[in-house]
Amino acid sequence: MNIAKNVDNKVDNSRHLIDLSPNTIHKSLSKRDTNQQDSIATDIDKSSSIFNTYLRDIPLLYENLSDVDNEVVLFSIPDYDIHKLNYKIWQYPRVIDPDMTPIEKEVLIRENIIDFINDYVVNLKNDVNVKRGNDLKNVLVWLENNNNFEMPLTLVNENGKNLEISKKMLKNGKSQLIMANGHEIMAVDLIYNGYSNGVIFVIKGCFDKKIWN
Repeated sequence: MNIAKNVDNKVDNSRHLIDLSPNTIHKSLSKRDTNQQDSIATDIDKSSSIFNTYLRDIPLLYENLSDVDNEVVLFSIPDYDIHKLNYKIWQYPRVIDPDMTPIEKEVLIRENIIDFINDYVVNLKNDVNVKRGNDLKNVLVWLENNNNFEMPLTLVNENGKNLEISKKMLKNGKSQLIMANGHEIMAVDLIYNGYSNGVIFVIKGCFDKKIWN
């Protein structure tokens, strides 16, 4: 099986399973109702977006989002921005070889989807995040502090990669979230929803997987 260059083989996605043809039908709501007594999964279940559908169909990850005792920062990507990519999210970083068997291709596709999703999921109980003091309480304090603009916060995502976020105040008084992965910088509206076990940002954009890897 061919592996694309620079894939971090220390990250073991084999523990995940994914249903590539989900049978579940989830109601899509026009208004996002949030409640800090609910888990992140409460909101995920209301959406039929591509990103949230994959989240639901990765059991281990969905279990973490459902656990009210967990601490997660999730950067959710709208369908429009996934469709804007000039490739499918299941095509990278591992390369599909025409000579692979159907089972080998299905496994590789699953691995690539999980790899893409994990880039935008931060488990604050990850050892590195704990060592840096990035628990949910501190992240919320950082988000709500109006005196720490331009002061970055470095998180480690589920793929073991650094994701630096900072806040920027615009001239019109609005705030932006600046996201940097070491290769690209993305600025999005600073809008988020809080839950008992974490925070969801709808970031309206995504990094180029080819560059990040």
